[in-house]
Amino acid sequence: MPTLRRALSPAGFLLAAACFLLPFLGVHFDTPTQRGRAGWNGADLVVGGEASESLRIIWYTENGALGSEETTIERFYGAEGAQRFLPRRFLHSQALAIIAALMVLAGLSSAILAGARVQATVAALAGFAGAASLALAEARALAFTGPYTAPEYGFWLAFALLAALGCANAIHTLRLRRAAHAS
Repeated sequence: MPTLRRALSPAGFLLAAACFLLPFLGVHFDTPTQRGRAGWNGADLVVGGEASESLRIIWYTENGALGSEETTIERFYGAEGAQRFLPRRFLHSQALAIIAALMVLAGLSSAILAGARVQATVAALAGFAGAASLALAEARALAFTGPYTAPEYGFWLAFALLAALGCANAIHTLRLRRAAHAS
């Protein structure tokens, strides 16, 4: 059981790191004539990457038939109009996203520290700090992207994993502390 417990925390931080490759932030709009979607994964927020995007223009022809065309948001709206839907950089939240990524690395690295209590304490702090900085980074990105933007499932998975890892390691730290005081 202790070996399994020691392996679960690094595995959880590895899963949280993998979540950074999933969609974190999405822009969606759907009108009678346009349907668009763009998104950034967690790694894009960390390095200031470009959005993946698609736009489907839907129209009715003179005889009432439905037509549609795939294009990019920038090509349809122009560079200035696209900025309304797709802010290109998240520099205002990038530092917080970098801190979250570093906390995931700290949680992974905690497995090499000596002493189970030190490992659990570092992992708990990394989990809580990672979840908090990730939530702040997402909130800052949402504040600067407009009404069409929403968090995506990758953010929620990473946030939940980091918070759960923080809680589980904090409980483990307290149990180890009680056991040390009892002996």
